[in-house]
Amino acid sequence: MNAFPCYSNNSSMPVWLTIDEAVGVINRRTGVNIMVSEVWRYALYGHLKLSVYFQSPVKLQKICMNGSNQNEIYLETISNNISYRLCYLNDCCIRYEDFRRVKTDGVLISPTYHIIDTPLTGCEYTEVKKRLVNSLSLPQPVSGQHNYHYGIFVREKEDVFQVLSNVPGRSAFPTVVQD
Repeated sequence: MNAFPCYSNNSSMPVWLTIDEAVGVINRRTGVNIMVSEVWRYALYGHLKLSVYFQSPVKLQKICMNGSNQNEIYLETISNNISYRLCYLNDCCIRYEDFRRVKTDGVLISPTYHIIDTPLTGCEYTEVKKRLVNSLSLPQPVSGQHNYHYGIFVREKEDVFQVLSNVPGRSAFPTVVQD
């Protein structure tokens, strides 16, 4: 995986911006007055690539995609062993008897950078929807659809990876944002 630069050759423009900062720069430099909600909406339509900044080190595992449709994530049913399920599934999966998880190639990768693009496929999709409705002062969206199987996904070229927490002394486990 390629390292994301942490500095800019152009001292007046950082390498990456938050959404609020980007809106401010666009409004100042173009004279156009856009709102934060327009950026969130544009990203949800797939016209804008968003990245996630991880403050702590993470591990990544490559996701196995459905052979017939490379845009579909392959979910596998896990072992009937209750100990295994308690270790690898979140409480929503157990409560609703949904014993599937994202299938990965099993190889842990340590990225050399902390800013990684996201395909908005996992719970990060729900998080962007929440930020859109907050920026419009609307009620929160219905949640739960994208949070408990997936965790957070990131993209490197054509490959999609599941983000795993990197806790010293413990096995890596999916990073999940609960609604």
